Amino acid sequence: PRQISTLTSSEGRNITCAERILHFGVANTSLFSAGKIHHFHKMTIRKITKNDKPIYTEMARDFYSSPAVLENIPEENITNSFDLFLEGTPYGDAFIFEEDGNILGYGVLAYTHSQEAGGRVVWIEEIYIKKEHRGKGLGSQFLEFVKENIPARRYRLETEPENERAAALYRRHGFEHFEYVNYKLDR
Repeated sequence: PRQISTLTSSEGRNITCAERILHFGVANTSLFSAGKIHHFHKMTIRKITKNDKPIYTEMARDFYSSPAVLENIPEENITNSFDLFLEGTPYGDAFIFEEDGNILGYGVLAYTHSQEAGGRVVWIEEIYIKKEHRGKGLGSQFLEFVKENIPARRYRLETEPENERAAALYRRHGFEHFEYVNYKLDR
């Protein structure tokens, strides 16, 4: 079981959902989903800070050079996005996954409104876990964090068709295949 308490900032104000720093689980604590028991390590999910820029950039470069994405992106896209998330934007957030001071990975969210969904949509843009920490339930913890703490009418994500491991994770968390075909126009 998890305990989620109200957090306050150093200025004494309540921290918003997107600002929460949550500690999921403790040693030998289990979460239940789809009838299975998942053992999680203690992990902190927090918003990025300026000190995270080098490690975030390194992890994002690794993510965008992996088979998890269709194409690599320019380095300036990564640094510009980091700076925007750090300044604060209504369009998204970036989070660091950390355990005992060790950076385990990151997650990026984008926020939109959808008439079809009837309100706010949270796009889970990126979930990256360092290779040595994969398979430990960290992606599951981030998905649970998002669903429980970032309110929306719909949560969306996408994956490479060949990335069956990610697709299985998303299905375990209640995501359904969405039949739309995506198009893009870069400028």
